[in-house]
Amino acid sequence: MSGRPTWPSSTGSGPLVALYSLAVFLPALGVAIRRLHDTNRSGWWVLLALIPLVGWIWLIVLLALPGTQGPNKHGPDPKAAEAMGYQGGPTPA
Repeated sequence: MSGRPTWPSSTGSGPLVALYSLAVFLPALGVAIRRLHDTNRSGWWVLLALIPLVGWIWLIVLLALPGTQGPNKHGPDPKAAEAMGYQGGPTPA
């Protein structure tokens, strides 16, 4: 042994890892933006995550806040249908 680490080795998994990362990142970004819209904030607030340490913490706080009640500038309240008794599925005729 030459003292060099044998792991991680170059196994050619670079494109596969990049594809997986993209497949996980894009839906997570969409969910974060939708959650910010629920709190009546712009999706641009997700850029807070770019601020080291403090940005991630503040973004988690914003994502954990309850959404605004009733419609806001980004659309109707998704919980309003729940309060009206709508459980999903086809609407009765």
